[in-house]
Amino acid sequence: MDWLVDWLSDPSEFDPFVFVVLVALTVLLTLGSIVWLVLEREEPSTRRGSRHGMSDGAAAEGSSPLARIAARSEQEAARVRREMDADSGRGADARGGARR
Repeated sequence: MDWLVDWLSDPSEFDPFVFVVLVALTVLLTLGSIVWLVLEREEPSTRRGSRHGMSDGAAAEGSSPLARIAARSEQEAARVRREMDADSGRGADARGGARR
């Protein structure tokens, strides 16, 4: 612990080796992140809405597991939104017509 106190009390010593190591790590991490971003696989796209006249549930049945999860979570979010609107009186009935 004395070395830390000594270094903090007299930080005037410059060690080029530490500087080179820090620059090398920065360059390595930058190049690594660029390569990772370039090589990263794209996420599969999920279509919103119905497909060929099928309901969201039916469209999700014939697709990948990720699409089924996304469709389920979108349906759940819509249900929660409707419940919150109804609880706060902002639903279609409160406006006297369809929601905007």
